[in-house]
Amino acid sequence: MQKLGENLRKIRKSRNMSVEQVAKGIASYSSIASFERGESLLSLDVLIKLLDRLNISITEFLNLAEISDTSFSKQYREFALTAYSEDMNLMEKIVNNLEKQTNFDHVQERLSYLNYKILLSWTNQEFKISQNDEEFLLNYFWNCEIWTDFDNTLLCHSINFLNSDNILIFCKELMKNIEELNFEGSHTYSRLRTILNGMYTLWDRHEIEKCKFIIDWALKNIRYNHFRELSFFKVFDNFVKYRETKNPQLLIEVESVINYLHFMGNFSKYEYFKEELEKLKEDKIKKSAGN
Repeated sequence: MQKLGENLRKIRKSRNMSVEQVAKGIASYSSIASFERGESLLSLDVLIKLLDRLNISITEFLNLAEISDTSFSKQYREFALTAYSEDMNLMEKIVNNLEKQTNFDHVQERLSYLNYKILLSWTNQEFKISQNDEEFLLNYFWNCEIWTDFDNTLLCHSINFLNSDNILIFCKELMKNIEELNFEGSHTYSRLRTILNGMYTLWDRHEIEKCKFIIDWALKNIRYNHFRELSFFKVFDNFVKYRETKNPQLLIEVESVINYLHFMGNFSKYEYFKEELEKLKEDKIKKSAGN
């Protein structure tokens, strides 16, 4: 079980947390230090609490250690389902209570607080994060050595706050992570979703060269078991090529894809691509009229 201990140490250090900080109120310093050295084991309830503080699931922790243990995974899923909530009113209460704190005991507490706040800011501008929070998040992302599902989700939610250069840099990190995962499992899907979120932001900012880099990677590497995500990148590829060639066939292909999205009930992506398609068509009409 030495691999488990080594991974716990790596994740703890990537969070810039000491053994004392991770252990506080959960277990003794010596028991965690011994576990990290591979000299002893921790009970399931203690391990769950430690990983919860580090914002990583048992399932992902075991995957990182290349260990499959269905009993651990099953018990964690039951634990997570009990704790998980999408109640926006409850999230507002949590954030408002956390707002009263001037200091957080752990980096992960502040990150969880910011994650809630960013989600709420999408519908309520009162929860907009400060410049200090943005700098904190950027510094955290720069220091990520192991990209867990929590880190990926936090990045996905935070994309709009990052400058274009940093979006591309972090997308490259996720690309490397996906390649290490050999494009398998739910982790690949969640990371592709974040890269796509980066694509939408870069496209809206007219960062075409950066978009082309991501598109080239996607079309060369994404397999057809991720057909939906591949289709999104193909739409962007057609948009870019149309800007360069003005070939109307490219827009016809896009129209067929977005009609499929509508048929499949993916209305948010349908509306986004439909709007971008109309912009290109309007631009074409204006240029024709000018000539």
